[in-house]
Amino acid sequence: MKVNPKSIAPSQDFLKEKTIKYIIACVNQKKYHELPPAPIIREDSSGKYVAIDGHNLIAVMGYLGEDVEVHLAKSNTDGLDDTTAANRQRNKDLLQKFDLCLTERDRVKIAGVEAFDDLVDKYRTVFDEAENQYWSDKRDSYAVSGWSKKPSIFAKSVIDYFDDHKKILELGAGLGQDSIFFASKDHHVVSTDKILSTDLQLPSSVVRHKVDIANQFPYSNDEFDGVYCHLALHYFDLDKTSAIFAEIYRVLKPGGIFAFLVNSTNDPEYSNHENLKDDFLITDGTTKRFFTPKTAKKFAKKFEVILCDDEGETYKDNAKGVTNLVRFIGRKPR
Repeated sequence: MKVNPKSIAPSQDFLKEKTIKYIIACVNQKKYHELPPAPIIREDSSGKYVAIDGHNLIAVMGYLGEDVEVHLAKSNTDGLDDTTAANRQRNKDLLQKFDLCLTERDRVKIAGVEAFDDLVDKYRTVFDEAENQYWSDKRDSYAVSGWSKKPSIFAKSVIDYFDDHKKILELGAGLGQDSIFFASKDHHVVSTDKILSTDLQLPSSVVRHKVDIANQFPYSNDEFDGVYCHLALHYFDLDKTSAIFAEIYRVLKPGGIFAFLVNSTNDPEYSNHENLKDDFLITDGTTKRFFTPKTAKKFAKKFEVILCDDEGETYKDNAKGVTNLVRFIGRKPR
């Protein structure tokens, strides 16, 4: 049967950003066996629908404004207990009763959501709009800070590793202050970001490109003498992060310099949020990966290490007493 998700009362507060992002992550990684279960609902003593299992899919359909196919379970229990243990036991009993001990992908099919990929494609548009707004708001908040008008601490420490008059690719350039700094040192800079600021005054030696680093880079093999990335490589799952490092290696010339700064597992933020897997966390407004010097070297294993430690700094983090970001400088073998 199909019902309007708004007519289903949750047995928990399921309309949360992390739930939405988890579904998107599962589909993007093709980990269908980790998808949330198909919805199972029951009627309470007043005839109202109450969700028992499958809150995640109900949430997605609710955001889309579409009806959801559900299983209506029969139960003699009139109300829902508030305790987590009781909810876990009820879910277990229902799974046994309806013989739904199948893979999550099969359970989605059983629920009648055959076109789940289409559903996610529709929802991804909503998600992308929300994500773009998140980063636009971040950029606007950074723009009013004093440190956004000057080159970063990391950029000033990296500049001596780039030979004179080189072509540098900056990934996730944000407000462009580091790109402008590199240009002031007589480098030609391709400054990229997923969302471009329209009010930047850039020198002629800086070219701005709209690039989502989660996708293949629109550049040729061995095109750049240097690749630089300041706090933009740590927002991706394991497979996507590895793919981004492979793209960086591809576009960098032999002998070229690769420099990046990322968040560290020593950051206080690391222990205050939900760890999905392998130091990949749900933080306020987004997902974020936290590195150690060891994992930085592992992702950058194709590069010759010049410097790798957890002594990186930013003006913003210094104000919070955080001075242990992971910094890496390496060279592509000749």
